[in-house]
Order: sequence, then C-alpha cells, then structure tokens
Amino acid sequence: MKTRCVVLDRPGRMRVEERDVPERPSEGSVLVKVEAVGICGSDIHAYNGTQPFQTYPRILGHEICGTVVEGNDRHPAGERVVVEPLLRCGKCYPCSIGRYNCCVNLRVIGVHEDGGMRDLLWLPSELLYRVPRGIRVDEAALCEPLAVASHANTRAKVGEGDVVAVIGAGPIGLLILQVSRALGAQVLVSDIDAERLKVASTLGAEHTVDASSPGHLEEMRTLAGRDGPTVVFEAVGSDETIAEAVGLVSPAGRVVLVGLYGSPVEFTPIEIIRREFDLLGSRNSSGMFPHALSLIETGKVQLGPLITHRFDLEEAPRVFEGIRRGTIRPLKALLLA
Repeated sequence: MKTRCVVLDRPGRMRVEERDVPERPSEGSVLVKVEAVGICGSDIHAYNGTQPFQTYPRILGHEICGTVVEGNDRHPAGERVVVEPLLRCGKCYPCSIGRYNCCVNLRVIGVHEDGGMRDLLWLPSELLYRVPRGIRVDEAALCEPLAVASHANTRAKVGEGDVVAVIGAGPIGLLILQVSRALGAQVLVSDIDAERLKVASTLGAEHTVDASSPGHLEEMRTLAGRDGPTVVFEAVGSDETIAEAVGLVSPAGRVVLVGLYGSPVEFTPIEIIRREFDLLGSRNSSGMFPHALSLIETGKVQLGPLITHRFDLEEAPRVFEGIRRGTIRPLKALLLA
C-alpha cells in the first residue's frame, strides 16, 4: 500500500513523493486516511526556516481530520477522528500535573515526527478523538488550533467582566477572540490587515483597531476603558508586538504570549513589578480537544469564515512557495487528501 507524502527537506525545498505504508507499528496504533489537514502559521515558519522547534527533513501537518481504516475497539474502522498531535513521555513533572503540552520530552507530530500531509498514517489510539456527526471535515481539521485558542484562554483565566485585547487577527487570534467571547469577555482586536479586521468584526469583536495607524495603542487603551485591557493575547510573534502587549495590559492583568518568536526581546522588569501583571506563555494545548469539539458542535465558534483556500495535497509545494512570495494570501488554507 502506497501513500503520497509532502516532504519538507529543508527550508524552501518541498516535494511530493510516494512511500510504502509501514506495517502496524504497535498494538495500540490506528491507521487513518487523512481527509483534510490545515496549513498552520508554524508550517509556514518551518518552510521559511524561522520555526524554532522544527526539525528536517519532515512531513509537515498537525491539524488533521481523517477516517479510521484499520482500527481497534476504541476507534473502529469508519470512525471520523481528529488528532491531538502531542507525543509525551508521561513521566516528567509537567506530565505529572496534566500539562503534557510542555512535556520535557515532547515530540510534536509534523514538527519532530512526520505529520499528516499524506494520504495514510499510523497514529497512537490515545491521540484520536471522535468527531461528532454534523461537523464538516474541513471544520474538524481546525479542532487543533481551536484547542490552542481554548488553552490560551484557560491560561489567562478569561471570564465575565474581562476586557480582552487580541494582537493579531490571524487564525489563532480570531479563534482566541471567539473563545473569549464564549467565556463572556468583551474583546478588541488589532491588526494591520483591514480584511482580517472585518472578519474579526463579523466574529464578535466589539472593536477593531488598525495597528499600522499612529496612536493605535492609546486607542486600544481608550476602547478598553478604565486602566486598559485586563487580558492581552499576543498572537503575532514579533519583538514589537510583544512590547506592545506588555505596555498595553492593565495593572494586575495578564499577558499571554501565543505567537512563536525565537529571538531575544528587551523589556524593563520594573514594569512587571510596578503593575504586577502576569506574563504567561501558552504552548499547544492539554485536555482541550473535547472542549474544542463541543464549541464547534454547539455553534459557539464559527470556523467557516476562517477557511479561505482549499487545495489538493499534490499542490502543496506550489502553495507554500506562493504563500512565501505573497502571491497566495490565505487566512486559513487546507490541503485535501
């Protein structure tokens, strides 16, 4: 049995090749036919050589929805599933307290292990979650980034009465917006892209701010009211936007860094001390897939407006290069196997 694979040999060099599907690697493994896999911002960073965790050569893809071909009692053949792409040790301190998303020995499918940009792959049964009837394949593929957004909100303890600022209206920022709204917060969103700000408005943002305009931080403080946003999510990944998040948050508030950024950042520690805000990292998610699927099933989160492009798996090299060059500009793109 053969499977097409999208292989990233090194930054900027991607190809599609056929490989043999291996025998079942372990008793608990399930063979999944991939139906849809999302192209994440971290995949684009991997293609550009700016993803700090990425290893090469690698089959990318960690936002996966598919159907079980060879299953077991837990996940029988014919069941549609989504994949939590985190291989953890179960023994380190983070794992012992349920925070396996930052396992000391964490290996992420599509980053450290070959991922879902192929037709068929074996996966550990415990990483799979059944997709409820009525959820479309393309929307189910976005369960992973929705779980990331849910985890970020959990880190920030967002609730009613919070005023949330989301810096960056990419897919993760727009999902954070919707989860925050579902938790009862008021949300304002900033970005330099006018079209993405329009999407943010349709998805429930009370206010949107053009981040390229002079004085936009002061505008955000004014819109937030009182002493500024109680929670700020940084969903871009740059020194400038991280500095903005730290400068924007209210005293006693929470800043959550979600965007990937691997270079040193300068900040003044006295600002953290004086305003006593919490500076938090948020990586992947832990235990959030059932919640994310529930948000999709109940319609509390809209995923359709985020999906702007769909391509066949064979087109992946052209698509990644087009995104790098700016000739293809998706909000969220999917590869369909």
